[in-house]
Amino acid sequence: MIDAYELAVSNQQLIEWWTADDAKESLRDIADYFNQDLLRTELRRNGYSPLDGEIENVHRLLTDDDVSRGMETQTRKRLERQGIDVESLTDDFVSYQSIYRHLNECLGTEYTKKTQTAESRRQTGKERIFALENRTETVTVDTLSQLVDHDALALEEFDVLVDVSVTCLHCHRQHTIDELIENEGCQCRQSQNL
Repeated sequence: MIDAYELAVSNQQLIEWWTADDAKESLRDIADYFNQDLLRTELRRNGYSPLDGEIENVHRLLTDDDVSRGMETQTRKRLERQGIDVESLTDDFVSYQSIYRHLNECLGTEYTKKTQTAESRRQTGKERIFALENRTETVTVDTLSQLVDHDALALEEFDVLVDVSVTCLHCHRQHTIDELIENEGCQCRQSQNL
């Protein structure tokens, strides 16, 4: 695919993304980057210069399970007007399993997980929770907007706030995710450990 489409991404970059200790990418993220590069290359071949963030959004509209069938169809038709064979292009999109097999079997790369520090584990955990909050907020806004657009919900303007809090069952204090992780836990447990 890299050679056939003359992609900007290289095998070496795939290896680095997967094995870098400081910023290891998941196989799903690597597959998304790869497919986005494929989409970007095909758009440019057809004389279209995508705007910042447009490739990621078009890729999401073509592949995300949460996208409505109407939005996906609209995106496909828009690409077809640009001269792109969307069916052929999406057939060439790779899965994370394909990326894994390519890295292992074709490139002979293995990833050995390094031991993470407690700080890096906390940071990774915080990022995962915040990503889930953002995703929940986005899905909620999209769903409510669709309901409003189809006159299934009476709501003019709205804002959605998703905030996860944690209650320590030992002392009954409530914490935000940020403060709980930054403080390395609840103070009642830390004082017991002193």
